[in-house]
Amino acid sequence: MKENLVWYFERNPHMLITGRTATGKTFLLKRMTDYLSQVGTVSASFDKTEFEKILFSARKEMEDRFEYIKENRGKIFDVSYSDLDMKPYFVLIDELDSRLLLLEKENPLAYDYLLKIIKDIVLKGRVVGVFLIAVRQGGQPLLEHVEDNMVTRIFLGNPKGNGTIFVDGNTKKFQTELVTEDFFSVDH
Repeated sequence: MKENLVWYFERNPHMLITGRTATGKTFLLKRMTDYLSQVGTVSASFDKTEFEKILFSARKEMEDRFEYIKENRGKIFDVSYSDLDMKPYFVLIDELDSRLLLLEKENPLAYDYLLKIIKDIVLKGRVVGVFLIAVRQGGQPLLEHVEDNMVTRIFLGNPKGNGTIFVDGNTKKFQTELVTEDFFSVDH
């Protein structure tokens, strides 16, 4: 029996996907890109040269959304992005941890700047509908204060794409091949 997972990204914002090499992390991220583009705007990086550009674009999107909501806050009490018919904006980055480690060695100033953007997305993005989905390749934590705020976590355990999703203290087993568009639901 096929059972879909449901990610209510407004309630459980941001996602971290982890696992060993060749367990299906990139495959899952690409599937998510396809489905999430049906729900909102997707900005994805699968190439080591794109991730900085993706993060700069996400920061600009967040700033624009904050400004737009601020302008409309006087008209509607407690305005959120969905109240103003704004679609969610998903930022998907493959192997974010290894890219950051490389950048930290090559260009520490750029590393610090991008780290600030990542922190802003994880801490403030939910309010304006900007959600980060990152793949962590290594065994080291991404960054403790960032990772602690990535509520939804997926661990892929073997090359067949078998995985476990952790949300709200609950766990559920799944296979990446069975992830369908029903996985990405909006919590209203």
